[in-house]
Amino acid sequence: MVRYIPRLFTPQPLTAGQTVALSAPQHHYLTKVLRRRAGEAVRLFNGLHGEWQGALQPGKANTALITLEQQLLPQPIEVPLLLAFAPLRPPVMATLIAQATELGVTHLQPLSMAQGQPNPLNSSKLLSYAIEAAESSGRCSLPQLLPLLRLQDWLANPPMIPPAADITPTSPILYGDERLTARPIANLLHGNLRPSGLLIGPEGGFSATEFDQFADTPWLHPCRLGARVMRAETAALIGLALITTHRDGIHQP
Repeated sequence: MVRYIPRLFTPQPLTAGQTVALSAPQHHYLTKVLRRRAGEAVRLFNGLHGEWQGALQPGKANTALITLEQQLLPQPIEVPLLLAFAPLRPPVMATLIAQATELGVTHLQPLSMAQGQPNPLNSSKLLSYAIEAAESSGRCSLPQLLPLLRLQDWLANPPMIPPAADITPTSPILYGDERLTARPIANLLHGNLRPSGLLIGPEGGFSATEFDQFADTPWLHPCRLGARVMRAETAALIGLALITTHRDGIHQP
């Protein structure tokens, strides 16, 4: 049986022959939880230099040293994908950030909305959710968490997300219309629409004023995510899964 090789994120540069010192929690995870010993393999990524494999070295207490041996994967070029959302309750935020990371979201845009809950954002906690999801899913990068904005300010300034070769700066951002009057997202994706992101509403839903503002925003496009009104985290999962599945199908030979 092939033994599982731990896969961890580090912010340090990764190059052949380099010895990387991991954090105390990572040392505990490797040596106490997984019971790895000197000489055993560990995989590392940092979001810039691809994925590397190295060997665990003897180190001081609470320090794990990994000497890099070979690059397993070069850093992938990702198609930009934005998720705009209202802050949610902490347990739900953990699910939302993890799912967005696993589904390839490159930019996370929190927005203050009229019927959203006043939940404060803990950026370091959100980053930890993204790191855990990237480590377990095989992703070689982390999504960028953008500053919290008021929805009105965001609508007044189109998101400046670098476009990929097949995503133009005018590619629309879809928003989930819980009024269930818009076209189904699957129908839109099988047409010529190439969305660059998804906007989901807060737990209280979009307000009537916000729907009016959306209608006046040319780079937003409504979509129906299903036959019923969904929770925010469910709407994000469904919408992102359909968008990324459609993109993957387009890019397959």
